[in-house]
Amino acid sequence: MVILTEPYGQTSNQFFQHVHLDSFCRDHGIFFYNHFLSVYYDDYPNLKLENDKKLYKYLLKSFFKFKLSGYSFDDDKENESYKSKILSSRILYCRGWYFRSAETLTKYRSYYLKIFSPNVDKVSLDRLWLSKSNLNEKIIAVHIRRGDYKTFMNGLYFYEDNIYNQKMLELALLLNYNCKFIIFSNDTNLSVANLKIPLEMAVSKNSTVIDHYLMSKCDYIIGPPSTFTMWASYMGGTPYFHIYGQQDNLALERFTICNGK
Repeated sequence: MVILTEPYGQTSNQFFQHVHLDSFCRDHGIFFYNHFLSVYYDDYPNLKLENDKKLYKYLLKSFFKFKLSGYSFDDDKENESYKSKILSSRILYCRGWYFRSAETLTKYRSYYLKIFSPNVDKVSLDRLWLSKSNLNEKIIAVHIRRGDYKTFMNGLYFYEDNIYNQKMLELALLLNYNCKFIIFSNDTNLSVANLKIPLEMAVSKNSTVIDHYLMSKCDYIIGPPSTFTMWASYMGGTPYFHIYGQQDNLALERFTICNGK
């Protein structure tokens, strides 16, 4: 039995933390409990059916009440030892980000597609955002990450509009301009006027759960390194490209589908 004692990061990070641990435990017949996903039950009702187990809530409360010792996945070089620790423990209280099980994440992807199916009006959203003018047209999700990225890694991936313009135009050229863009951003002051793209473009002002859904249904995803785009790629099987700088050459063969790494 493995019980998570602390969530990591924001929504996408918490989802990846969960599915890496859950898929590994599932593959080895070990029960994994993550109480912290309960805040997402309204948005993902199937998650509640699978994860809401009262018995394990008491075990988690006991961990904090009696100040039991836990185990931390805090070193990206120790993944194999973390797996051994899980397999050899009767009850393991754990926390941390650096547990990875890409092979089981791929194996159980169809299960997580069901569990994380969002409680949204998919038909209406598809009609409003994902309609195409011709069969070959591609819809490109562009993740403009601002906000917290101004300080994350000293602003390394905090890009101005000109970089996003450049990458959108590069991809449009590769697609013979038969494409349109949906912009997803946490920048409340985003100026569409600065995104000078001579193609159809829309800006999503939706919730995180809707943005994740829409992004997963696009044909391509581009943006700075982020688990937000990776989660959408994993859920939708959508190829994504992370921009590591202005000189990072964009090519269709460099797009990949996230397997959780």
